Amino acid sequence: MRLPRRLIDTALVEACLIDDEIASMRVIGENMVITIARDELEFEDWDDGSGWLAALAPLRSGILNGDLRLFHLVWLMAVDAGVAADDAVEPAIDLSPLSGALEAFADFFEIDGDLIDAAVVEDGAPKAGPENAQTHALIRALPEREKAALLIDLFDGNDPHFAAGFRRRIRERLGRPRDDARRRTAGDLRSAARKVSERRRRREAERAAAERRRKEREDAKEQQRRLEALKRRGEAAWTDVEAAIALRNAPGYDRAAALLADLRMVAQQLGDIATFRRRLEDICERHARKRRFIEKLASLET
Repeated sequence: MRLPRRLIDTALVEACLIDDEIASMRVIGENMVITIARDELEFEDWDDGSGWLAALAPLRSGILNGDLRLFHLVWLMAVDAGVAADDAVEPAIDLSPLSGALEAFADFFEIDGDLIDAAVVEDGAPKAGPENAQTHALIRALPEREKAALLIDLFDGNDPHFAAGFRRRIRERLGRPRDDARRRTAGDLRSAARKVSERRRRREAERAAAERRRKEREDAKEQQRRLEALKRRGEAAWTDVEAAIALRNAPGYDRAAALLADLRMVAQQLGDIATFRRRLEDICERHARKRRFIEKLASLET
């Protein structure tokens, strides 16, 4: 990524680039070139890059407009990769909230989501940036001579990055540095990420348990509907068993075994399990040569 050097706080960017294998910066004339890379990324399917390029394209314009959160994510890549020392202090760049392009960047480079959640949220609330009201008030207070010079520059149109440069000047005058007392270390964030991970796994386990209970209730209702239908069918249900066995194939044997399992539960509900066992023994005797079918009935004979 090539960027005009005069529009970027190079000192702040350099503080985020703590490992050359992950990200590096080169100054070439009036520009700076940022290279970001990560080895051993795994993709399920081959990708020609067109989808990712569209998702990541807004990152450069965001930087030119003063959004340096990308470099905080680069710093988190080093934390995630284990190359940042525990006492490394996070950049003075508030990370939240993430834009769609930044989320795409985090997904593409497979940055640990729990680590990002730990970095984005502090004290349970997103961090806030400068308010527009203050920015507008500062612009209105600019000296008339400076306003006129800005309008002439805008009219001449010689600077393709006029808007980005103006925004940086305003941000510098706002002078809202992040309080160092709020900046955490890589060790702090790793610890916070573990807690986030534990809470996430606990919530997932609770959701999975709730889903299992819901499925069990639905299965129990469906089973009872089947049993009530078998009770109404009476002798016809046993005829269906014989018809399924007569197919002499795996689906038929599966159908017969499933019907017999339900008939056994019906017998238990009616308190007539002895009659069921006699009829099952009769079926086993008559179809003893159908080995695969008999194997499927093993669980019903006890």
